[in-house]
Amino acid sequence: MQLIIDINKNDYEYMKNGYVPHSFNMFYAIKNGIPIPDNATNGDVIKVMFADAEVNGETDLTVSFSIDSNTAFTRKWWNAPYQKGGTSENNI
Repeated sequence: MQLIIDINKNDYEYMKNGYVPHSFNMFYAIKNGIPIPDNATNGDVIKVMFADAEVNGETDLTVSFSIDSNTAFTRKWWNAPYQKGGTSENNI
């Protein structure tokens, strides 16, 4: 299973250098994480990350999603399989 967790930026930088910060509690980060479904699409992940936003328009080529303002993604990218940290031929 993949999980999105929210941690303090300083804690993250500290851990990248091989240290465990005193303020970081792995249990709560995991407990409060957001699971990413198996075989998720990019659109599935966007909807999980921005739970309060919604799809507010679709065409044959695009999906409009309200995040900060109206954001449009190509339908090809929206429906493509999610690749954690990878690059995709299906760029926005």
